[in-house]
Amino acid sequence: MLWPLLASLAIVGPALHQFEDGPLVPAAHAFLAGDTVFLDFQVSGYQVSDKERILLSYRIEARDPQGVPLAPPVSRKLDAELAEEDKNWKPKVRYDVLTPPLADSGSYRILIRVKDELSGAETSMEVGFALRGRDVEPSPTLVVRNFRFLRGEE
Repeated sequence: MLWPLLASLAIVGPALHQFEDGPLVPAAHAFLAGDTVFLDFQVSGYQVSDKERILLSYRIEARDPQGVPLAPPVSRKLDAELAEEDKNWKPKVRYDVLTPPLADSGSYRILIRVKDELSGAETSMEVGFALRGRDVEPSPTLVVRNFRFLRGEE
């Protein structure tokens, strides 16, 4: 079968969710420290081999505002056989990352890199999200904050 000539390799429709396959979060949404952030996206513009297969590899990593990784990067390959009815099909990739429970507020980001192993084409994208955490002001000396006496243990 002749596959349609597709445009260059692209990451299509990246979307953030509060739970897997849930509704899209609005652009102004801020996740809370300790939340799991779910991301999904599709890939278009890949090359199809003579044996009607695709071979993609991708790497995804989440970073805090200072560039520190939230979790180890995820690297995987996507090898799929296509059928006649798959001429407009786009592979869907899902990723989730648990944010630290004591994370600072700020703009976090997820870096996506996709490579078409057949054509050698590569593409990347950055998806940002806001995180609201408990901010602790830096201090040059040791400081005790929010100290209080309570009537009981609870």
